[in-house]
Amino acid sequence: MYAPTPIQTGMSARRDTSDAPVRVTGLSQTAPTAEPSRSVLPWILAGMLLLLASGMTVFALVVHQEPVVPLLALTVDYGEGETEVLTYGAHAVFESKAFFEQVRAALMQEETTFIEADLSEMRVRLYEQDRVMFEAPILSKGRKGSWWETPAGLYAVQFKNENHFSSFGNVYQPWSMAFQGNFFIHGWPHYVDGTPVPEGYSGGCIRLADEDAEALFAQVAVGTPVLVYESAYRVAGNGGPPPPVLDAEAYVVADLATGLILAHTERDAIKPMGSLATLMTALVAADFVNFDRTITVTPAMLASTTVPRLYEGQQLSAYSLLFPLLREGSAEAAQALVHVIGRQRFGTLVSNKANALGMPHTVLKDPVGADAETITTAGDMLTLAAHLHQNRSAVLHVTRGDPDMTAYSIYPFDELHNFNIDENLPSFVGGVVSTSTDPHGNVLVIYHMEIYGEIHPILFVVLGAEDAVDAVRTLHAYVRRYYSIESRDAESPQAQSSERVGYVDEE
Repeated sequence: MYAPTPIQTGMSARRDTSDAPVRVTGLSQTAPTAEPSRSVLPWILAGMLLLLASGMTVFALVVHQEPVVPLLALTVDYGEGETEVLTYGAHAVFESKAFFEQVRAALMQEETTFIEADLSEMRVRLYEQDRVMFEAPILSKGRKGSWWETPAGLYAVQFKNENHFSSFGNVYQPWSMAFQGNFFIHGWPHYVDGTPVPEGYSGGCIRLADEDAEALFAQVAVGTPVLVYESAYRVAGNGGPPPPVLDAEAYVVADLATGLILAHTERDAIKPMGSLATLMTALVAADFVNFDRTITVTPAMLASTTVPRLYEGQQLSAYSLLFPLLREGSAEAAQALVHVIGRQRFGTLVSNKANALGMPHTVLKDPVGADAETITTAGDMLTLAAHLHQNRSAVLHVTRGDPDMTAYSIYPFDELHNFNIDENLPSFVGGVVSTSTDPHGNVLVIYHMEIYGEIHPILFVVLGAEDAVDAVRTLHAYVRRYYSIESRDAESPQAQSSERVGYVDEE
């Protein structure tokens, strides 16, 4: 079975906080009281009375109490008065590298002592006074997708134990630092007889070498924040079938379900963005435009475009503009949306969005990509597609022409075309294909495809193709040939032991 190349992108699995400023509200030393909860007291008292009535002596009442852990809260500022407070717990937004880096920078600025566990780089670091005071490799973590997957988030060291006994695995965990329920940072576990566990053993904890775990254990206190990060895309093995030869300058084929590149060439080469810029324009509009707003078309909004649809004095909802923008690559619709936002503000917002999503090579000077300085890479377009698929799927719905199910009013355009759909390829999820006025031959499309018996969203990004549609057909056929059940069954028994494409034992 072919193990494709790993990819990493910045994306959040829930609300898009990746470009939101982070402010640390500070450390609250307010601790839980030593009193048992009111709901427990009646039962404790009743038990004491029963014991007394039976003639037994009550010597002491011992109430288990969780260790005192200072509260660290992060305030996420969305702008315009909207904020959200993130406290300790698992937060999918920490799968976004951009957000994780903002939180780390905020903690360093506050000179907070904290542990960073980067599960993508497999490194653990201890920060004090905004400096790294200790660093060591992580030897194992919980397998991605399993019940024991180590969760990304913000936590705190709940308690420490030099040799904690885990009832789950019936093993001892040296130099244990608990940070979330049954999840610990610890050394190499061993059985009661002292035998070390095998390398493949893992219950989801962050495992270090014994000497590293001991060194970290000695330097951290209960209550120390623990910042756990892992990219939404996991690492897989290398190797695979030879990539297809295309008449294109760059391309990427990726499985958005597993986060694995199936084929690519020149994915970091900077190329003109062309019509794919409409996706970024739509994304910014979705964040900052009131789609219920009625827009009156002015001469400044009119432009040469594929299918002219706007005229001076026309009134339509902002939402309506998404349809010609994303289905026909309409320069008019793009100009109208930019006019609503403000051209200078739009430039700032789209730049911030690209940076926040982790698209360092993308520069958007024109909302439909007509400017030669509007550039990107196939890798950046992969990042954008992953974000749209996970967080802004409504944009993809518009690109594929789904019947609209929103409450927004829609202008009744006559015979609206959809240049994105290829009738020869089934199960189109969404995306954008270069229009006839775009000379760059670019395409970003997602199709549902069967990968070793499972349906996965497969992304095709092609830049600078002589015939972008034909290029996608070639790549589509490539995936069918090499990642079908038939191709798996043709592999060796060892290859067949993996359950699905790109599976790697990460324990």
